[in-house]
Amino acid sequence: VAAEFKIPLNRLHYDPTHILFTGAYAAAEAREDTGEGETLIDDALNPAHITKGRGTDDAPKGTRMIHAGLVTFVDELGPLPFFGHTIDGNQNGRTGIRQQLALIEKTLKIPTFTMLSDRGTFSVAHLLRLKDAKSYAICSVPWADVKDLLEEKWTTLQWKTASFLSIEQKRRRDRDSSLPQENYELAVVKHKFHDDESGRSIDTRVIFVFSTADQKVVQQQRQKQIQRIKEELRQIELSVAAGRYNDKMTAVSKRVARAFNSGNSDRYFTWELTKLTPVELKAATKSTVRGGRVPTHRFTWSFDESLVTADEANDGYSAIVTTVPLVTHNADTVFTMFREQNLVE
Repeated sequence: VAAEFKIPLNRLHYDPTHILFTGAYAAAEAREDTGEGETLIDDALNPAHITKGRGTDDAPKGTRMIHAGLVTFVDELGPLPFFGHTIDGNQNGRTGIRQQLALIEKTLKIPTFTMLSDRGTFSVAHLLRLKDAKSYAICSVPWADVKDLLEEKWTTLQWKTASFLSIEQKRRRDRDSSLPQENYELAVVKHKFHDDESGRSIDTRVIFVFSTADQKVVQQQRQKQIQRIKEELRQIELSVAAGRYNDKMTAVSKRVARAFNSGNSDRYFTWELTKLTPVELKAATKSTVRGGRVPTHRFTWSFDESLVTADEANDGYSAIVTTVPLVTHNADTVFTMFREQNLVE
């Protein structure tokens, strides 16, 4: 098909998702994976095993699932999905892209290509595997892996406005809209990543990206989380003061955990549940709140604004790692190619 329709297959976008299942699956046998794709050469390979998978935003932990990775070619006509692979539900993106790459090498035999993927697939080993295949990577990287690098190089970075604009942002500019005109800023750092397991290193370019739109969204979401947690903690404080938890103190920590939920704002808060001293108990009075009793404990909490301020300094920033040669693709071109990942998703 690629030959007939002159599809070059020199740029492959990879993105994994999950497929959820319900019902019985008693006869399933787990797929055995012995490492760097060795099991992938067996044409009689059993299907991916439906397992209780990792928790995700839209699938609770323990949901029965498999993960499906899809390779897509993108050009001016849009996305063309053409090559897929499934793995067990309890695996992750690193396993998925490793097996996908092994299948690409075995089946498609493309001499040289660039593989684009998101941060869940990033590892130094992935970059090295592509190098061994005489190919290249464009991959977003977990912020924790490059945060220190940004701080180290901050004073020497040269930021340039990216040419890429979303369809909506192009529309706003074309129509002279009064809506905010957002943009991306790019800065490049040459960096060598080291793989501890193999002892090998690889030269890359880390492209730091600042998004004015993402900065606003992250800050709004954080403030929303903080306000919700504050309201919940105030309610817990009042309930404990009304004596409602006198004989079920273990429920307090569970309620706090629910207040924090799965957000990232819990680290801004500290809380403590302390038993009243004999003197305090003697002075305590029955709460006037309906159903209230004489309290036996005190619930206190605090909020650290300085931690929020420190995190806000990183809002809107992300990073892309690439091994594509600079002579053929500058940072602006690499970033535009990476943004096409949205079409895949």
